[in-house]
Amino acid sequence: MIHPPHHHRRGVPERTVLFTLAAVQFTHVMDFMIMMPLGANLMRVFGISPVQFSYLVAAYGLAAAVTGFLGGFFIDRLDRKKALLALYAGFGLATLGCAFAPNYHWLLVARLAAGAFGGASSSLILAILGDVVPPERRGYGMGMVMTAFPLASVLGVPAGLFLANAFEWHAPFVLLAGLSVPIWLVASRFLPALPPAAARTHPAARCGRFLRTRCTGGAFWSRPRSCSREPPSSLSLHHRSWPTPA
Repeated sequence: MIHPPHHHRRGVPERTVLFTLAAVQFTHVMDFMIMMPLGANLMRVFGISPVQFSYLVAAYGLAAAVTGFLGGFFIDRLDRKKALLALYAGFGLATLGCAFAPNYHWLLVARLAAGAFGGASSSLILAILGDVVPPERRGYGMGMVMTAFPLASVLGVPAGLFLANAFEWHAPFVLLAGLSVPIWLVASRFLPALPPAAARTHPAARCGRFLRTRCTGGAFWSRPRSCSREPPSSLSLHHRSWPTPA
């Protein structure tokens, strides 16, 4: 273990920590969803094609996927709370930048930045969850935090459409950027401080080793030097001993 599990500030209920993490996750997913109903407005304002609008939608998810993957090799070397606060502040600023983007290209850059900060933050949320919630309640904690995803998916499209029609396309991004401020303050007050670990290897070396083992298949199957096309059932799994039924 890198940190003692379920180590959090005395007097702060565990549920408060979970709600805070869920709120951060909610805004990340909401930022992705509110872009969907803005297509007509953005294509009219910036004079872009549907293909160019699809780049705006995909940019967030692509940047989040890349930084979420790469962040897994670095987050153990950082204080989780400080890193999450820094990333979430960047997320709020990037979302505010989307609201005031003067043209299509600046909006695309702002969407990439928002997705990058959001993807890395999502990795940290799961890491913090594993540290502060003991194993016997970790499923409950995971369920509370992950509830933010379907809620944001359900509310994102109608909220974005309503705000864009009532005000202008800037409004959904301004709302999210404003909402991130009180959430950031709550997170800075209630999230526990989790010091970084003494990493044994450099993150770049860990990433390279991970990619090599994935390409050769050595991490999963008993044939480490070739990517077999046989079905998984025909290969012998290792690293786990399965109990014999009584």
